[in-house]
Amino acid sequence: MLDHDIIKRGLAASILCRESYNDNFDHNILGYDCRHPLIENEETQCHIISTEEETTIVFPGTAGVEDVCLDFSIAYDPQVKDFGIHSGVNKGLNSIWDKICDALTLSEYANRKIHVYGHSLGGGFAAEAARRLNNVGSVHTFGAFKLYDKRGYVAYPCHDLHFTWINGSDLVARFPLRRFREKHLGTVLYLTKYNKLIENVSGFKFWRDYFSSPVIRANVHRINNYIKRIQGIL
Repeated sequence: MLDHDIIKRGLAASILCRESYNDNFDHNILGYDCRHPLIENEETQCHIISTEEETTIVFPGTAGVEDVCLDFSIAYDPQVKDFGIHSGVNKGLNSIWDKICDALTLSEYANRKIHVYGHSLGGGFAAEAARRLNNVGSVHTFGAFKLYDKRGYVAYPCHDLHFTWINGSDLVARFPLRRFREKHLGTVLYLTKYNKLIENVSGFKFWRDYFSSPVIRANVHRINNYIKRIQGIL
């Protein structure tokens, strides 16, 4: 049975993901003390916040035309030779990675466990950031697509710390559609419309629920609906 503290952290992570879309990101909402200036370029953004015990990196999802282009860059990046990775995620994270690493050397954020969260496209950034980092405490992604090929999935170092939240018939979480053999990272936490939580849902139920719920597909991907579903199981 899933630890109740993991669900509580998932709720906190989803709230931070919602806040990450706001220009005035409220880091005090859950008791965080420090907030680094927004790290961004035209395609990618992230927030870094901390308490005395931990540092948290939060990646928002699709916010503009450039992000939509990254969302659909589902071909594997030819520059990465050891495994296949979503090219849009790799390109976007590379564009701000040096700034993230520089921020994590500051005293307000260094020498702490690092928790990494992201919604939608931001979930891809969160997972790849966790792969590159040391001292990861947890990874929570919401409505994230399948990021790596089989080699990347096997090599991913954070499976035991990674929780992939999927809200019912969320279509984005089923991308890329043409690669049914690819897997989601870590423990898959599947939220049903009846406020139930299923760990590592079967492929049959995963797709049956999608095709049986055509009316609500567009709404379930929104981070506010993830928050409501997680609140419903606490």
